[in-house]
Order: sequence, then structure tokens, then C-alpha cells
Amino acid sequence: MENNSILNDELILMRKQLSVLKDKVKKQEIINEKTLKRTLSNKSSQLMKDNWKLVIMGLLGVASYVFLFYSLKFSIAFSCFTIIALVASIGIQCYVTRGLSPSVIINSDTREVYRKAMKLRKFNKMWLYRIGIPFLIIWIPWIAYELSNVVEDKRLLTGYYISGCIGGIIGGIAGIRMYRRHNKIAEDIMDITKDDKDDKFSEL
Repeated sequence: MENNSILNDELILMRKQLSVLKDKVKKQEIINEKTLKRTLSNKSSQLMKDNWKLVIMGLLGVASYVFLFYSLKFSIAFSCFTIIALVASIGIQCYVTRGLSPSVIINSDTREVYRKAMKLRKFNKMWLYRIGIPFLIIWIPWIAYELSNVVEDKRLLTGYYISGCIGGIIGGIAGIRMYRRHNKIAEDIMDITKDDKDDKFSEL
């Protein structure tokens, strides 16, 4: 009887210790989840800041181009093509990155966040090679042709060409930097969520 009593006491003690351990593990999981979400939110905030910069730059670009259209009398076809491309690029970029906004990340599980980050990385690559570069191949000679038709002074035309080249180089560098930064953010988010995603799949 005494041995049974000791055994029961040990079992009760072990159950209490196990309960305490489970509570500690659960609390640690909650802390880890909050830390993970905070890190992901910080990463996604960088994307949202870039989106706002893109929107502001795009709106300034549209306003500037409307001014040039009226002052230099570019063709309606070229003007519409340029403005539509600017507005579409802003809208599409904001649409694609909306799934990685801080508010969405907080309410999404890591598997969904991983999938959206991978989708963003694939989209950025597709946009650059299938849309961005082909667009520039069409747009650069077209604007050169438009300028040659509306500017008669050769010195002024040369000045426009030089200014355009300088602006194009600056814009290209800025665009490449943003492209790389967005890819880096997407890869960071994928790296952060990968282990947690794999752990959840292994539990299934």
C-alpha cells in the first residue's frame, strides 16, 4: 500500500511538471509567433514604403508628361501609350504587393505568407523581362522619333537627347535597385517562413 501511495504521488508530481512544461512551451510558441510576425511586418513595411514612392513618382511622371505633351505637341498615340503604361505599372505593382502588407501578414499563416512572397519574386522577374525591357525597346526609339518631329533646332534636340539619356540612366539605376530590393525582401520573407512552414507540414 505504501509503495502504491508513493507511486501515485510520483505520478501526480510528474503530471504537474508536465502541465507546467506544456504551459511554458505554449507561451514560448506565442512569443516566437509574435516575434516572427513583427519581423515579417518590418519587411513588408519596406515594400509599402516603396509603393508609396512609386505612386508619387508615377503621378509626378504623368503630370510632367501631360505638360510635355501640350508644350511639345507629341502625338496622341505616343502620349496615351506612355500615360497608360505609367498608370498600369503603378496599379499592378500595388496590386501584387498588397498581399504582403503588414495588416495582411498579421492575419495570415506562414505558409500563405511564403506563397505570396514566392509569387512576388516570380512576378518581379516576369515583369522585368517580359514587360519592362520590351516596353523600353519600343518606347525609347519612339520618343526619339517624336522629338525629332517636333523640335527643329538641332542643338535643342541634342540637349533633349542628352537630358533623356541622363534621366534614363538615373531612372534605370533606381528601377534596378528597387527590383533587387523587392526580390531581397521577398527572399528574406521566404527564408524566415520556410522553416516554420516546413515544421507545420511535418506535423500534418
